[in-house]
This record gives sequence, structure tokens and C-alpha cells, in this order.
Amino acid sequence: MSNGKLLVHPKPYPDESVPGYILRLMELNGYRYAHGFFNGAGLSFNNASQMHNAQVDIAVQGKVADFANRTVEEINQQGYRVEASITRPTSVHWRGFALPIDSLRTTQACVCPQCLVDTPYVRQAWDWAFVTACPTHQCILYDSCPACSRPLLKHRETVCLCLCRFDFRKIVPEPATAKGAAAFLSSEAGDKISQSRRFRDWMTVAKAIAQTDQHVTGAIDLLNLPVRRQHQLMEQAYEVLVQDGVEELAFEFANARHSSHPSLGARFAVFPLRAIFKELLGQDSLNRVLVKLAVSPRSSSTQADGAVCDLSTSELAFVLNVSERVTAELGALIGRRVEEEEYDKRGWVFPASVVGTLLTKLHTPKSAEVTIQTFSAQDIWAPGSQLEVGGIASVLSKVLGGDLDVVAVDPAIGVPSLRFQKTARVDASVPPDSNIRTHLTVADCAAKLNIYTDAVYRTLEAGILRSTKVGRRYFITQADFVDFTSRYVFVREVALALKVNPTNLAEKLMDAGVRPVSGPAIDGGLVYLFLRADLAGIDVVKAARAVG
Repeated sequence: MSNGKLLVHPKPYPDESVPGYILRLMELNGYRYAHGFFNGAGLSFNNASQMHNAQVDIAVQGKVADFANRTVEEINQQGYRVEASITRPTSVHWRGFALPIDSLRTTQACVCPQCLVDTPYVRQAWDWAFVTACPTHQCILYDSCPACSRPLLKHRETVCLCLCRFDFRKIVPEPATAKGAAAFLSSEAGDKISQSRRFRDWMTVAKAIAQTDQHVTGAIDLLNLPVRRQHQLMEQAYEVLVQDGVEELAFEFANARHSSHPSLGARFAVFPLRAIFKELLGQDSLNRVLVKLAVSPRSSSTQADGAVCDLSTSELAFVLNVSERVTAELGALIGRRVEEEEYDKRGWVFPASVVGTLLTKLHTPKSAEVTIQTFSAQDIWAPGSQLEVGGIASVLSKVLGGDLDVVAVDPAIGVPSLRFQKTARVDASVPPDSNIRTHLTVADCAAKLNIYTDAVYRTLEAGILRSTKVGRRYFITQADFVDFTSRYVFVREVALALKVNPTNLAEKLMDAGVRPVSGPAIDGGLVYLFLRADLAGIDVVKAARAVG
């Protein structure tokens, strides 16, 4: 087009979605693929990204408006306005409401067949995750093609047709209530929900219901669920809020969790509520849930024959009120490795008995010794911290192993509130837990071997010392470390015992026919490493005297 404008550019409908308007313009002007349209508008070719950006990005809307010979105000009459943080947009202002940007559908789209029959264009309300049924026709929205099962995308070819050429207007609508969506889309109910922060509560409660029903603890993304399931959750959540049933829902969630993990105790079953419900419950309500949970009967059906179950890294993160990165590191110290990614994506699980022991120690503070310095979890996390205790995962494992004591804790906060000190005495009354597997860090191994940490790293990278890598950190089991020291020895250890120069000793040993496993002349290692069995075949003392 020589003039750089679209030949056909009808006026948008008052409630038309911006991506939907783009789709209608493409269809009317013969664009089969979205990237051709975006190229003509002077935008990049990432179809899915640009369709999403068109909902909220004023710059993208400006180029689309210019290409269609319209104004931004015309194509976005109901006015999405993005509120951005330093890194990314956080909320969208729409109809006077400040809504989380995560509640906008991104690539996935929904349609009401009856609306398309009435007038074939995409309604702006369908962009929102909480709109799962049509408030006008009281029917479920469709997010996939009933003919070919393809997901319905915003950057499809036409408004009403699937790629398989099935016409969405032929769908027989599935009746459904739309109380939640209808109430929000009416200004009076919408204002009431917005003023009481109920919209954010609405989405959070829907996620919590999904987690309770499915007995999972990780975050549930509502947008990844089928729209029928989304509809059920949003309607249930709306009823919970209307009836002020959040506290009862919290109790049901905690009760189900405590039934699955009885060794954690009633109080710890409530910790996930802080991450899931956030500000839905105040401290008084949480305390009522705790009391109610403590006196209610327990179902033993989930724990037949006294068996206990494992916790995933996400579950333990909820219990301890720390990030999953911390529990992943903790997994290398006290956890059990699993290969099934569907069970735990980070590859670690924790026996409930071990977690129960840890929580008992964390929430049973001892009296602080005046002569022993204390430090807090916040001290560990402080930038530039000089504490030589390792990260918070290492500290928690030392509490479990009895090397550190907890002297202060706020049960309502968990790990971030902890204060520690080194154990003043061995507590013989606490028997060792046979399920606890102690791991060493690189620094621990270097200290035990009296060698540089870089030398230990060389053995790890070469696979000589077996280890588990979590992020950038290596963890070594006690058994693997003992196996390593029984088979290998650094020349530095031998030289110190014989009081000779390690470099000269290494040269003499090689002259005697003993080949190092690792070292400067072998693989660029910092220190020569020998097999103990090879050294047993020569007179090391005689070689040392030759050096002298």
C-alpha cells in the first residue's frame, strides 16, 4: 500500500478488544498472517507478543491506530492504562479498576458463540481471565475448537473461523451461570469488589480452591486450566467472597494439608496460607483457624499404616516461609534425590519425619548463652555479610545436625525471624535421626583436607570426588567424602606429614614411577593428587629423604 494506510478501516465497536480489532482489520484487508499486518504497521514479527502488547502498550496501539487511520482513543475506547514497576507492568487500569496484569489472557483467547452470531467481533471482556462465561447469554466461553481441539489463539486468521475452517458460530452454547463475571462487569458490583480489594482476593481464592481440590501446594496458573475448570473455580471463589467464607476455606485447606502431613503439626499446616491467601486473613483469623484445626478430628485415610509422605521443595518452601531456591539447596543437604520431574521440578524431596524434626528444633528456642555470639537469618541475607556460617540452607542443616541452636523465633513468620548461636554443649537427650543425611560443602572438604578450595573444585569437575550440583554450588555426602579420602591423597598431606616440600616430593614420586591422577603436569590441576594404592607400592619415606 503506497500510502502506508489500510484500505479498509472500519470504526471499532465501543467494547471491542484491541487484538480483536486487529484481527478484524486483517480479515477485511486480506492479511492471512499477523506478521504481515505488524510489518505494515512498523512493528516486529512476534505475533503472540505483539497481540498481547496491543492490549496494554500505548506505543503499539499508536502504530496500529496510525496504520488504520484511527486514533488511539478510537481503538481503545474503554482505555486500558498500564501501571508499570521498575522491571515490568504490574497492573492495568480498566473501567476505573486497578487489575493485576497477570489476569489478562496473553496468547489464549475465548469466544461466546452467541455473541459472534449477534455481531462478529471480539469483546474486550473476553481478554480477562475472570470472565469465563458470557454475562449476556449465560453460556460458557470457548477456548478451543470443538472440531480439531486446537487452542483458540488471539493471533488466528479470522474472528469466527478456526484454522480447520470450523465456524465458531455453529457451536451450540453450553448454559452456565455467570454470577462472578456478571457482577464484576456491572459497575455497581464492580465498584464494590474493587473498593474492598475483592478482585485480587477473587483470583487468589480461585487458585486456593484449585489447590485444595487437587491436593497440590505449588502455584496454580488459572490461565493454563481449561476454561470450564476456570469457570467453576471463579464462580466458587465468588460465592466464597460473597458469603465471607475465606476463613472457612482457609481451615479446609489447612485441614487437608495437615491430614496429608500429620508429622508437621497443626501450626505448620497453616504456613502455606500466608503465601496463598496473603492478606485475605488477618492474624486473628489465622489464630482462629489454628484453634479450630487443633481441636478437629483427623482423617487417617491418607496415611494408612502410619506411613509418612515426602514433601517437595515448593511444599517445604511454604512451610518454612523461604524461597524454593533455599529449599533446593537444602535438598542437597538433607533431602532425597528423585528423577521424576512431575513430582518435583528441582529434583529433591524431604521425608516428613526429617522435616518434623527440623521444625521442632526451629520452633523450640533454647536459652541464649551470654558468652556466645548470636546472629539472625537477616544477618545471613544482608549484602556483604562476613558471617562464616554459609547460606541459610547450610545454617538450617546445621540446626538439624545439632551444630547450631535456635534462640529466638516468631512462629507467625518462620525462618526469616530466626536467631541462632553455636551449640554450647551436645544435647544427649536428642537422639540422632537415621533419616538425616549430612552433606559437606566445598569449603568443608577443603578445611578437612587442609587444601585450597580450588583444588577441591578440580576433583569435583573431573568427577574424582562425587558430588551433587545445585545451582552453582556443590554438595558432597559424608560417605562420598570418606570414599574419596580412603582412595586418594593430595601430595600436600604427605609432604606435611614428612615435613618436606610438596612440589619436590611430587617430582620424586613421579620419578619413582607413580603417576598422579591429577596435577599441574597432568590436567592443569593446582595440586598433585595420587592414589593411595600407588603410593603403597613404593618407599615414600626414602623418596622424601632423597628430596632433603
